[in-house]
Amino acid sequence: MTFIHKKESEIVFGGNVAELYFEEVDFDGFILKINDIADINYVHPIVEHSWGQRVVRFYDPDKHIIEV
Repeated sequence: MTFIHKKESEIVFGGNVAELYFEEVDFDGFILKINDIADINYVHPIVEHSWGQRVVRFYDPDKHIIEV
């Protein structure tokens, strides 16, 4: 792992310590697209917060959390 100056033993995948966050104008369309991904690993299904925002979280291939 010379490009980030870390030993391989120092890199932990799937640690659930951070997430990338994205916003999507067409949330329903986005959900339809990711439903076609066979191996998607969801952190949780769609959640609607009390203020009306809907979110979904899933893992990328390196087990980092993605929220949309």
